[in-house]
Amino acid sequence: MKRRDFLKIIGAGGVGTGLGVLFGKLTKAPGAKLIPRLIPPEDVIPGIGTWYSSSCTQCGAGCGTMVKVMEGHARKIEGNPLNPVNKGKLCVRGQAALQALYNPDRIKAPLKRRGERGKGDFEEISWDEAISIVAKNLAGTPADKAYLVSSRLRGHYNTLVANFMAGYGSQNHINYELFQPRNLAYANQVSMGLGAIPHYDIENTKYLLSFGADFSTTWLSPVGYSRAYGEMRQGKGKRGKLVQVEPRLSLSGANADEWVSVRPGAEGILALSIAFAIIEKGQYRGGDAGSWKAALGAFKPSEAVKLTGVSEEKIYEIAKEFAATRPSLALGGGNVARYEDGHAGLVAVNILNHVAGNIGIKGGVVPNPETNLRGEKRNDFKNSIAKFAHDASAGKVKAVLFCNTNPVFTAPAQMKLTDALKNTAFIASVSSFIDETTAMADIVLPVHHTLEDWGDDFTDPAPGAGQAAIIQPVVSPVYNTKGLGDIFISLGKAMGGKTASKLPGGSYADYLKDSWKELYSRNRAMSVGTSGFDEFWNKVLANGGWWPAEQDRPRTAHVSASAV
Repeated sequence: MKRRDFLKIIGAGGVGTGLGVLFGKLTKAPGAKLIPRLIPPEDVIPGIGTWYSSSCTQCGAGCGTMVKVMEGHARKIEGNPLNPVNKGKLCVRGQAALQALYNPDRIKAPLKRRGERGKGDFEEISWDEAISIVAKNLAGTPADKAYLVSSRLRGHYNTLVANFMAGYGSQNHINYELFQPRNLAYANQVSMGLGAIPHYDIENTKYLLSFGADFSTTWLSPVGYSRAYGEMRQGKGKRGKLVQVEPRLSLSGANADEWVSVRPGAEGILALSIAFAIIEKGQYRGGDAGSWKAALGAFKPSEAVKLTGVSEEKIYEIAKEFAATRPSLALGGGNVARYEDGHAGLVAVNILNHVAGNIGIKGGVVPNPETNLRGEKRNDFKNSIAKFAHDASAGKVKAVLFCNTNPVFTAPAQMKLTDALKNTAFIASVSSFIDETTAMADIVLPVHHTLEDWGDDFTDPAPGAGQAAIIQPVVSPVYNTKGLGDIFISLGKAMGGKTASKLPGGSYADYLKDSWKELYSRNRAMSVGTSGFDEFWNKVLANGGWWPAEQDRPRTAHVSASAV
């Protein structure tokens, strides 16, 4: 609005009411129109919000959410009190998902590169053209030279993409995220035989010994663990104790009863030394105490002090208290996992929990069902971002599809991904923003925000029992984007042949509902309290997912001295 027009409008306010209509017409601000919602849509009441249940995807915790929608716009996000993961709590990152939904920097339509690769110079194209180009390049590339690098896909997204890659004939699917518990999953698999990350029952423990697990910030499920920690400290019964072991003070360490400084990389040695002290003092009741004492002989407290920097007296003190307090729980966190031999340190923490009798008990390590309601295969530890970088540098990668991940920015600089990708024949990216990886793409496929899309999540780690959460669209798409599942279905149809035969013929929403119908038919617990699938499905949408009304007795697992 021009300054002169503004002064006219202000001046009109001092004119008598008799000339108000005339001056109102003469001084109306340019383009100003008031359109009352006289006949709103049936499901819209102006000024009244409607709450929809969904799931947060801002991190991998899988918290349940409630989204307030007013007149077609998402206004507020809160935690879902019914969801066992977060029980109504939600972090600022989850609440800030609205900022991503309405961010003006979102990619608004499919893009095609027109300038030098990596410069971010694109032009808008139609969806038909974009899908055709990507499908043509993938179909023309040998399957063993084509790669999919995605964020950690879960639920039926994972199943759909696995079918897409199987139909294409490629085994080169790499899950990559900056915060990814691969080492923890590997350590649990090799030491306890668990294919799923267990539930760490912080809420019911009375002695929490954390080796670098900063559960108050980013470790695994920070909202759920922070809430559980509050219950441990201020809930019923005796107040729990936290001892934090780490080389650098974290937020969780600042809230601990005791903070133990340890030399970087020596956390695993300290855990094994504490385990040895428990066995040495006769506090381990297992029949294989002799085998464990022999296996841990190199980690006597008198020897461990030289490597850890923790005094011998302190090691015995922690061991005595950890074994005597029931229940107790040891955590191996992200700091330990990120060392070069991080999985070995996490195995050491599992050994400590085994020796203290903390596996398979309330307040300890509670193994989750491995199938997560579906017969999904265990984690693939062969394919990694390091392998992809090596193959790309060697010229073995001819086509790559990135999906909601940014390894050019987050992967170590020593991998030289930028240089390797410049020599790749074709790059496509499924993304919402032009990040460092998407800027390298030839074709960009903009994906729906979570609040615009269908999906589901088999939470990992689950809260001690199988849990399936739903993701449902609460608003119409803001821009010309597509759902992630529908993008892969469209690509499969365009490629034809075996790839198309492995994918559903309809939309991803239809595929998702049909898949849940199959789950319902195979899991008797889901049918409890419902008269049929339609009633069950409506409850799932209303509640934000499905989880058992009562948890079964905790499953058990053990660590064998001969296995480690």
